[in-house]
Amino acid sequence: TYLVLLQNNSELRPTGGFPGSYALITFENGSLKKVFVDDIYRADAGLKDNIVPPIPLQHITPNWGMRDAGWFADFPFSAQKIIELYQLGGGPKVDGVLTITPDVITKIFEIIGPIEMPDYGVTLDAGNFLAEIQNEVEYEADRSAPKQILSDLQPKFFERLAQQDKDHWLAIFKIISEAAEQKHILAYFENRDLEDAAVKNGLGGEIKRSAGDYLQVAFANVKGSKTDFVTENSMNLETETGADGVVGHLLKINRVHNGGDSKYGFYNRDNSAYIKVYVPKGSVLSGIRGQSITDYRSLIGHEDFGFRRDADLEAIESTIKRPFAGVDVFEESGKTVFGFWLITKPKQTKSVTLEYATPISMAEGKHGLLWQKQSGTGQDQVSFSIKLPEGKSVINQSAGLQAIGDRLVLNSDLAEDREIDILFK
Repeated sequence: TYLVLLQNNSELRPTGGFPGSYALITFENGSLKKVFVDDIYRADAGLKDNIVPPIPLQHITPNWGMRDAGWFADFPFSAQKIIELYQLGGGPKVDGVLTITPDVITKIFEIIGPIEMPDYGVTLDAGNFLAEIQNEVEYEADRSAPKQILSDLQPKFFERLAQQDKDHWLAIFKIISEAAEQKHILAYFENRDLEDAAVKNGLGGEIKRSAGDYLQVAFANVKGSKTDFVTENSMNLETETGADGVVGHLLKINRVHNGGDSKYGFYNRDNSAYIKVYVPKGSVLSGIRGQSITDYRSLIGHEDFGFRRDADLEAIESTIKRPFAGVDVFEESGKTVFGFWLITKPKQTKSVTLEYATPISMAEGKHGLLWQKQSGTGQDQVSFSIKLPEGKSVINQSAGLQAIGDRLVLNSDLAEDREIDILFK
C-alpha cells in the first residue's frame, strides 16, 4: 500500500508542491487492486496529537499535519514525516510514499486526449487541466467536498490509460522517465532494497552528499495561493577564492511575478515564500539584502495548550541563529541553511542577494559544485561564474563552461541537477 501525494507545484513546497489531495493505492500479487483519492485535509482531520508546526508555518496553522510535512528538501526525511503524521491521523500503515506534480498529468493528457467531465461542465485536456481543476476546487465546488472532481476524474483517467496502444505507452513511459529525471516524480520506500533502488535510479529526491561545494534553493509557498505558476525564478552564483584559499560566494535570487490580470483569481495574489538556501555545512553568511521583513506571529501559544514538539523538528530549530534581520541560519540534513521571507506582488520583480563563505578550499587545484534542483520546479535559468586563484590556469573543465576575461562562466537551466567540475594548476 502506497501513499501518493498529488503535489501542486503552482504552490511550491520543498519536496515539490503543496499536496492538496492524496491517493492511497493498493497492490496485491503485482496487480493494482484499489485506488482511493481524497482531500488531504480530511486525513489531517483525524489527528489525535497536537504537534507544533515549523516556525514559518505557525502564523497560518496551529498544528502540524501531513499537508505540511513536506517541509524539508530531503525527500526521504520528509516522506518519513508524511507517513508518521498520516498514521497519527488514523491512516493505515503504508509501505512508501510517491509524489507526482500536475506537469506529468498534463503531458500524459497530450497522449491520451481530452476527457469529458459532464457533471462539471468541462472537458479536461493538456491545455486546461491544471487551471480548470484549481478553478473547480477554489471557486465552484461544494465546500463539503471541494476535491470531488479529482475522485471523479480518477476512474476515467485510468480507463483511458488502459485503452492506449503500444506506441502511446512508449510515449507515456518516456514522459514518466523524464519526469523522474526532472524531479516531478519522487519515491520513498520503507523497504531498504527498494529505497536504495529508488535513489540509484534518480527517484529518491534526497539531498546529496558532496565532498565539494553545494547549493540548493528551495521555495516554500506559504499562503501565496497558486502564484508559483505565474512566477519566474532565476539565480546567479559568483564564486571566487580569498587570499586564505576559502571559497566565497555572491548568490542572487530573482523572482518575477507575472500574475495580476488573469481571469483566475488565484494567479493574482501576492507570492509569499519562505526561501531556504542549502549550502555546505559550516558556511557563514556575511551579508544579505532584499529579503522581506515580516512580523508574523504564531496563532496560539502552543505551550499553553499542551502541544507537543516533534523531536526531529526541534533538533533542527534548536540550531537557529539570527545574524541579520529577517534571516534564520540553521542546520538541516547535513547542510547549513539560510532561511528568509520574500514577498512578491503581481507585476513585481524582487531580488535577494546573499554573500557567504564556505569551508571549501581550492588549495588542491580543483573545485566542484553540485547545484541541486528543487523538486517540482521547471527549468529555472541559472548562471555560474568562478574567478580562479591568481596565477592559476585551467587544465580541465565541465562542458558548457566558457572563459570570459578572468572568469569561467556557465549559463544553463535547472531542469535537472547540475554538476560543475574544474581542475587547474
